[in-house]
Amino acid sequence: MSQKPIKKIHFCDGAVKGKILKILQEHYEIILTDKDPDYIFYSVMGEEHINYDGIRIFSCGENVRADFNFCDYALGYDYMHFEDRYLRYPLYLHYQNDTQKTANKHLHISPQTLKDKTRFCTFVVSNGKADEQRTHFFDMLEQYSHIDSGGRYKNNIGKCVDDKDAFLKEGKFNIAFENSSTNGYTTEKLIQAFAAQTIPIYWGDERVTMPLDSSGGGGKSKSFC
Repeated sequence: MSQKPIKKIHFCDGAVKGKILKILQEHYEIILTDKDPDYIFYSVMGEEHINYDGIRIFSCGENVRADFNFCDYALGYDYMHFEDRYLRYPLYLHYQNDTQKTANKHLHISPQTLKDKTRFCTFVVSNGKADEQRTHFFDMLEQYSHIDSGGRYKNNIGKCVDDKDAFLKEGKFNIAFENSSTNGYTTEKLIQAFAAQTIPIYWGDERVTMPLDSSGGGGKSKSFC
């Protein structure tokens, strides 16, 4: 049996790991090291990546587009083609367990499921530096009925939640706003609400209900919802 090729990889500056390692390990023997790596996965949370001469791969969970004048390859949310240098792989695809739960969100719903929803609406956000529409919506809905906020931002339950899925399950609704709105930019927020069998109140990717193609191209593709 032939051995897998060895690849030295380094993640830095907030690069999204997600499912990347698992996928690469199917084809290569991976060594995680910051000593002369072959491939450097990086994001926007620092500048460590400029210290390496290996192949730079932009892998970011934020609403930031790759600069192909600087990176060799990129994983991102954009609907675009750039030969073999770009793969559309939005952030939510890295959340495999939540994605599977979302696909089965209509199953196993019982009267007890509805009885367990003791909260009107949940909100779990730690980053307060986002589009002001999220804060405005929270404040407006709060005037109608109490919203249980379990993140660091606008926390009103006395602590940050340890189990987001369990917390969301207790709510009839969940405010699942993205930090900002750009076509294709879909994070874990929407699918985690679906996975918890709560009703998401969503704002962000205007194309989210349109067919998505993780390859970044056109043609027939599977609907997100």
